[in-house]
Amino acid sequence: METKKPSHDIKDEKKQKKQNNPNRKNNANIGLAETRESAKLKRTFEYFMKLKESKKDITCNDKKCPYHGNLSVHGRILFGKVKKISLGKNAYVQWNWLRFIPKYERYEKKTSTVVAHIPSCIEVNEGDNVYIAETRKLSKTKNFVVMEVVKN
Repeated sequence: METKKPSHDIKDEKKQKKQNNPNRKNNANIGLAETRESAKLKRTFEYFMKLKESKKDITCNDKKCPYHGNLSVHGRILFGKVKKISLGKNAYVQWNWLRFIPKYERYEKKTSTVVAHIPSCIEVNEGDNVYIAETRKLSKTKNFVVMEVVKN
């Protein structure tokens, strides 16, 4: 006849399995992804700091310029296409992304649009691909600024 293990031993074994599971969210493997993410973000900020050094010779009187004014950049850095320019200083930047729908196991295409400030030292036209960065609130609907125009 087999002897049964006490229930507390079985619970301890289950806890041990959970602790050793590499797919659990609270494991140390998640920390590696976070460090990669922060390293990637650091690289992009370093890139824009080098860009700031290269733009020192250009004069700009815009207070809301991240290079010549006193506007700090923090948060998200996005890449998108300029859909519309209004009043010469506002750019409507749009980008596409995919959202997974688990029920149908498919992706749907979604678009996001934000309003970004165009500093006077950067020339932007409709249809240009640009990098925009998050800043403080510049107006009621504007909290991004155009950092760079990417040549096609």
